[in-house]
Amino acid sequence: MELAAYLGCARYEHLPFGRTPEATLSGSDHRALMTQYGCIPALHVPKLRRGNGALTWQTILRYERCWGPLLDQHILGYCLGLSLRDLQEVMQRTLGEVMSLAACNRLVLTVQEQVRAFKTTPLDAPPPIVLVDGMWVNIA
Repeated sequence: MELAAYLGCARYEHLPFGRTPEATLSGSDHRALMTQYGCIPALHVPKLRRGNGALTWQTILRYERCWGPLLDQHILGYCLGLSLRDLQEVMQRTLGEVMSLAACNRLVLTVQEQVRAFKTTPLDAPPPIVLVDGMWVNIA
């Protein structure tokens, strides 16, 4: 659907001769995609004859193999104290494939960039905060 909207034509619609390679379909790639609902073993991802790397899609990213909250849960584990090697092992057990440490590090760096951007964004107004202080005394 997204590629058809990009090209401006429906599937199997005849288009005039002389299209550029960037506006010509070239079959599809098959990919296994892990989601929070399970694995989609043979997902068909349509591709263009040329220029696939320059496009950004809304559904899945280029070379993406894990989608949705499943990946977010693993990154949350890293934020809570897992090392990169622990993250690699947990992802291997969950996804069934070994991710390199470099790939795990790239995932973590994208999260670090988002956190840095969140920390530096000025607030419009201070959020409402309730501060509670107390002391527990055990009298025997």
